[in-house]
Amino acid sequence: MDRAAASPHQQVPPPPPGYKTMWGLGVIYAVWVASMMWTGGCLAVFFEDLSAENADDAAMMMFFAGPSIVINVLLLGWIIRIHRRRGVYRRILDKSYQELFGYHPGQV
Repeated sequence: MDRAAASPHQQVPPPPPGYKTMWGLGVIYAVWVASMMWTGGCLAVFFEDLSAENADDAAMMMFFAGPSIVINVLLLGWIIRIHRRRGVYRRILDKSYQELFGYHPGQV
């Protein structure tokens, strides 16, 4: 059977491990935005307590803000990793499309 005549759905390579759909990525972005808002609120109260020279409350808010900052950095790193995997899969799909049909989908 000719490769070009084969069904493209049978030839599509599977996504790599860790590949997220746009819906999954949207949920991750929503969690990241909520986490950023929480961290911003913690830092605002922390700096307000510092300016009021209220050391006990400032220390408590730093207890909340510190791990929140770490979580935000980890979420950002995960989002960047997801986008890189999506880019790799897009290149794999484009190469597969070019092999099947003889031209790159961006060259139409």
